[in-house]
Amino acid sequence: MTLARRDGRQLGVSFNASVFRDQFGGVRGIFASARDITEQAQLQSQLLKERAYNRGLIEASLEGLVTVDPMLTITDVNVTICRMSRYKRDL
Repeated sequence: MTLARRDGRQLGVSFNASVFRDQFGGVRGIFASARDITEQAQLQSQLLKERAYNRGLIEASLEGLVTVDPMLTITDVNVTICRMSRYKRDL
């Protein structure tokens, strides 16, 4: 959710609400909270841009590249290694 501040700036907000009811189902109260997630959204956007940039570097390489995790499980390959091995990338 996006809210506009008094100064006109946009503010990313995570909003949650709960309704408290009595035994007959009538509304007894509402609890609502809002949290500013602007910084979190900016960091997530930056991370996505960096991932796309890194992906571009990997795919642009003329060398076959393979990445593995600490257990040596293949986590990613570039298109060059797919051509060299004649295997498809399993997403």
